[in-house]
Amino acid sequence: MMKIYDIFKFTHLIGAIVFTLSVGIFYGLFISITPDLNTHVGQIVKINSNEISYPPNFLYYFLVNLFSGFSKNLEILSTVAIFLLSGAVTAKYIITIKMLEEFSGVNTNNINKKLITLFAFILVFSFAIPDFYNLFFLKNLYLGRIVPNVWHNSTTIFLFPFALMLFWKQFNLIKSASTPSFKDIVALSLLVVLNALIKPSFLFVLIPVTSIWIILKYELKNFKKILIVFLPLVIGVLVIGILSLAIYVFQAGSFQEESSSIFLSGFFEGLGQWIPAWYIPISLVMSYILPLFVLLIFKRKLLEYKPFLFALFLTLTGLMISALFMESGPRSSHGNFMWQNVICCYLLLLTTMSFLIAKWDKIKRNSKTLIGIKILILGHFLAGIIYLIKIFYTGSFH
Repeated sequence: MMKIYDIFKFTHLIGAIVFTLSVGIFYGLFISITPDLNTHVGQIVKINSNEISYPPNFLYYFLVNLFSGFSKNLEILSTVAIFLLSGAVTAKYIITIKMLEEFSGVNTNNINKKLITLFAFILVFSFAIPDFYNLFFLKNLYLGRIVPNVWHNSTTIFLFPFALMLFWKQFNLIKSASTPSFKDIVALSLLVVLNALIKPSFLFVLIPVTSIWIILKYELKNFKKILIVFLPLVIGVLVIGILSLAIYVFQAGSFQEESSSIFLSGFFEGLGQWIPAWYIPISLVMSYILPLFVLLIFKRKLLEYKPFLFALFLTLTGLMISALFMESGPRSSHGNFMWQNVICCYLLLLTTMSFLIAKWDKIKRNSKTLIGIKILILGHFLAGIIYLIKIFYTGSFH
């Protein structure tokens, strides 16, 4: 049995490895590939040259600019971005550990704490497990799948730790029997604003799902409590409204000159841009294969597990948004109503794993159930490594 101090050292060693690996990955992406990472840094150069203004969700761009000393040098800006994004990935790893610990109910079980550290590392690098068709026929590991991590979109990567904290804080608030304190409401409101100013995608699902959860909890009987817990959500709606006006009406900080708008699309029309319609159900099943397998095994027990249930509602809401809404104009192929699915997929995997951690010692060793779970968890991790190798080999994040 490892001592608590040894666990502490092990956890921080893995954290240092996550940061180092992230720096190497982002450095390679910046110098050899031209996805959103370079596009976003290029926008900062234009901002500092007074060619364009900051986009409405300006926080990532501003922080890179600030830490670079408002440089116009692309190399300096890229270096700052590499370390800022690597810090975000490491923060995601640390927050994931804390969430796994709390949700699984593990206190002093050293074996489970070591398992938590391992699962957190796996989660940070996890990806959708490929199948024969998308691997050998579509030859796209990313497009057409719902994935728990991305490496090519700066704002989504930077958003991750703040979205995880918002989920964690919001879940604890709505499950608590007591009235939230002023400090809790301020902290939650701040997280809502930070999420909106980095990338508002996660708020698209959090606000409606939390609103329904609150109404069902209080049954419209305690208006004072409802008003208090709704305040951060109202702030979120107001900020999203302002951002929407700035983006779609005033075209503030737009990457394109042509205007865009939002419209009601055909069912999963956005996903259908990248994969055949017949393959969409298969793609969705493969994207969520681990939660579906665990649900098949544990059934009602998993659905009664509140962290998973909250993540599941967010996931289903996110899928419905991406199935029904698209953008017109130059953003029509960008899939901007897909980004919330990345965060939700990660949360669904995280809460599934936290459920498994609590059950780990109770699952019969060498049973088909445990072997199947281990294969799928390892499959997600190996898929993530294969995806990174593919990016560098092909020069494409698709």
